[in-house]
Amino acid sequence: MKWFQDLKIKRKILYGFLIMAIFAIIVGLAGIINIYTIKDADQELYKYDSLRLQYSGEAAINFTQLRYYVLKLITDKTQAAQKESSKMITLFKAETEAGMSNLSSNITQDAAVSADIVALNDSIKAGWDSYKKGLSDIITAV
Repeated sequence: MKWFQDLKIKRKILYGFLIMAIFAIIVGLAGIINIYTIKDADQELYKYDSLRLQYSGEAAINFTQLRYYVLKLITDKTQAAQKESSKMITLFKAETEAGMSNLSSNITQDAAVSADIVALNDSIKAGWDSYKKGLSDIITAV
């Protein structure tokens, strides 16, 4: 330690600041690297999890609207009201179909998705296909 005691105060302060600057650069770089890692994880979370919630929510809302217009079609008394309900049924059927398609494609893109989610999606698609067939029968009957 004699060599350190022999240094002038100017050199001691300079070396101390250099050591602290190097330490600050290392900590800063580690922080920046971790921020980019978090950003990538956030994008993946949004792409695979948050979008699924959005797609399923939109499909559920459109399906609810579709059911409302089917009921309205059945209970409408006038031809004009039935025509309007039929037009809205076509619109919400297409939007529900698009939401279901987006959800299914998002699930198939994710390699880490569980088998339970795939089975649930397949069950929902089968139910939707059955509902569409019944919906076509109702529209032709009215």
